[in-house]
Amino acid sequence: MLIHIKVLNNPALAEVQLEVSPLDTIQEIKSRLSNQLNISVSQQKLVLKGKPLHDGSIRDYQIVDGSKLHLIISTQHSTISTKPVNNAFINELDLLASKWIQNPNEREAFVNAFQREMKNTIDNLSLDDIEKLCKRPSRGWICFAYHFLVFLIVLCCLVIGVICTIGEYEEKITQKFIYVEICLVIFFASEYVVRVWSAGCRAKFKGWTGRFHFMRTPISLIDLFVVLASSIVIGFHITGRISSTNPVMAASPALRIIRFFQILRMLHVDRKAHSWKLLLNVAYLHRIELITTMYMGFIVLIITSYLVFLAERDYIIEGKKPFESYADALWFGIVTVATIGYGDRVPHTWAGRIVTACLSMIGIAFFSLPAGILGSGFALHVQQKEKQKMYHKQYPAAAQLIQTAWRMYATSRPQQDNATWRLYKLVDPTFGEKMISRSRNNSLLRRRSAAHNFGDPSSSDSSPLTNKIGTDQLPEKFKQAIRVMRRMKFFVARRKFQEARKPSDMTEIVKQTAEDNQTLMVKLKDLQRKLDSTLGFIPSSRDNTISSRMNQNSFISRCRINRSSSQSRTGQITVLEHLQTFNERLTSVEKQMNSMTNLLQHIDDQISQFNRS
Repeated sequence: MLIHIKVLNNPALAEVQLEVSPLDTIQEIKSRLSNQLNISVSQQKLVLKGKPLHDGSIRDYQIVDGSKLHLIISTQHSTISTKPVNNAFINELDLLASKWIQNPNEREAFVNAFQREMKNTIDNLSLDDIEKLCKRPSRGWICFAYHFLVFLIVLCCLVIGVICTIGEYEEKITQKFIYVEICLVIFFASEYVVRVWSAGCRAKFKGWTGRFHFMRTPISLIDLFVVLASSIVIGFHITGRISSTNPVMAASPALRIIRFFQILRMLHVDRKAHSWKLLLNVAYLHRIELITTMYMGFIVLIITSYLVFLAERDYIIEGKKPFESYADALWFGIVTVATIGYGDRVPHTWAGRIVTACLSMIGIAFFSLPAGILGSGFALHVQQKEKQKMYHKQYPAAAQLIQTAWRMYATSRPQQDNATWRLYKLVDPTFGEKMISRSRNNSLLRRRSAAHNFGDPSSSDSSPLTNKIGTDQLPEKFKQAIRVMRRMKFFVARRKFQEARKPSDMTEIVKQTAEDNQTLMVKLKDLQRKLDSTLGFIPSSRDNTISSRMNQNSFISRCRINRSSSQSRTGQITVLEHLQTFNERLTSVEKQMNSMTNLLQHIDDQISQFNRS
C-alpha cells in the first residue's frame, strides 16, 4: 500500500510517497526516509493525527492505504546536508576509489553513499550497542571479530614479554617493544574509558555513582592496574631508569611485581569469567566427594611419609642423611603421589621401599580421584545443559497444546458465552458495519418493492430497521467450522508436543526404551494375573514358573503326564470347561450392557420429549 509523508518544519522538502506493507515497522520506514532524504533516524519523528509513532508495525497503528503521516525533523543535531563533508578522510577515500572506479560520477556516488552509510551508522549507534560490542562476543560476527583480535593482541604481547626476559634478546627487543607497548597502553586505556562510559546503559551502573560502582568490579580493577603498571614501566623506559647502564633498577623486586600485572592481560580474554564460574559451580556441586577424597589422601600421605621417615632417618649415604627431618619425608611423599619423581630423595632400606610401594598404590589412587570427579562433573553439567535445551523446546509446544485444548473445550461445551466467540471477530469493525448496513438497505428495498407489487400498504409506511444484529452472534455453520478447526489444531499441537518430547541422543533413547519395556512387562504380568483369576486357575508351587517346568525331560512328556493325571482324577474341571464358563460370563455381561444402553437411551428420549413440551 501507498502512504504519504509530509515534512512540516522544512518547506524545501516536498511530500514523500512510500510503498509499504502492513508488516513493516516504524524503524524500517525511518531508515528508508534516512536513505532517501539524508536525515538521521534520531532526528525523525513521525506523527499520525497528532499521535507520535514509536516502535511497532504499521498494522499496530491502523495505518491504511492512502494515510498521510507528518514528519518532524529535530533541529538539535546537525542540519540536513545533501553534499558530502570535505574532510581529509573523504579526500583519501576519493583518492583510493579513483584506482578502481574511473568514472567520476560513479566515484562521487560511491563516496557519497559511503559517507551517508557511515553517518547513519554513527547516528544509530547507542550505548547498548557499544556495551554489547565490548562485553558480549557472541552478539554477531563483528563482536566476535573484535574480541578475537583482542585475544591475538594479548597473546602476542605475552609471547613478546616472555622473549624480553631472555638475556640474549632483552636489550634488542625491549627498545623496539617499547613502542608497541605504548600503542597497547593507549588502546587498552581507551577501551577502559569506553567500557566505563557505555556501562551507563545498564540500570545498576547508571549515572556517575553507577559508573564508579562498575569501576570497583574485579575485572575493571584488573584492567585499571594493568594500564597503570604498563604506564609506569613505559615511564621508566622513557626516562632512562631501565637500561643496560642501570641493571639494579631493571632487576628490582618492585619492577618485577609491576611487570606481573602485564601478565594479567590474559584475564582480558574471559571478561565474564564464565570458565571460573563453571569450575566453581562443578566443584561446589561435588564438594562432599572432593573433600572426602582429599581428606583420605592427606591421611594416607602423612602416615606413609612418617613411616618412611622412621625407616630412613638412620640411613647415611656419603656422610649425609637423605631424610634428615619429617619435612623431607613429606616432600618425598608429595613428589611420589604427584607422579613427578625428581629423584633427589630415594628410600634405600627395604622397609622404606615397601612403605613407598604402598604409598604409590594407595596414595596415587586417592589423589587422582579429584580429576575423575571434576571430569564427571563437567560431563554431567553438559548433559544437564542439553536436557535444559530439550525442556526449553518443549515449553512452547506445551503452551500451544494447553491453549488449543482449552479453546477446543470452550467451543465444544454446551453452555457457551460471548467471550468464546469474540476471539473470531477477524473482520474490521468499520467494514463489518458497512456490510451490515448495506445488507439492511438491500432487504428494505426488496420488502418495499414486494409491498408495492402486492399492494401491501403497511409495508410502505414501515420505519427503518431498529433490530441491530449483535456482533457476537455467529451462524451455526460458522461455529461448526470453528469447532472442526480447533479440533484439528489440537491434534497438530499434540503431535508437535509428542515430537518435542522425543529424546535427542542415544543415551536418552536407550533409557526411554528400557522404561517402555519395563512398563510393558508390568502390564503383561498384570494382564496374566487377571486372566488367571478370571479362569480360576491358581498356580501351584510345582509348576508356577517356566524354569521349574523346563527342569523336566520335555514339554511333550509333561503334557502327557498332566493329561493322564487329569483323566485319572474325577471331578476336576478341565481347561475347556474353564473357557466355556468364561464365554458364558462374557455373554451375560454383554447382555447386561445392552440392556443398560437401551435403558439410558429411553431415559434420554424421555428427557428430550419433556424439554420440547
